[in-house]
Amino acid sequence: MKLDIYEKERPVGIQIFGANLDSMLQSVEIVEKSVPDIIDINFGCPVKKVVSKGAGAGILKDIPLMVSLTEAMVKHTKLPITVKTRLGWDQDSIKIIEVAERLQD
Repeated sequence: MKLDIYEKERPVGIQIFGANLDSMLQSVEIVEKSVPDIIDINFGCPVKKVVSKGAGAGILKDIPLMVSLTEAMVKHTKLPITVKTRLGWDQDSIKIIEVAERLQD
């Protein structure tokens, strides 16, 4: 039996980023059509044009938003959700323990 090329390459994860709930939920719906194994939220991107919109690492300035976006996406899909983040926004605001504990719930 010949394995489908896509099955050989599993697991497949698709990464999304953002800071707007409606856009993030719409992204989840679009991503699901590709039938990935996981969805990864990129809350760690340091690129200026991403951060300036409050997305990527910029969301570390608003941990409650980070948590609420993640929670909404978990409820919106049956796929596992993972999160990529950083230790903190800057050297003076390292909050990875708080972030990890809140996101695991």
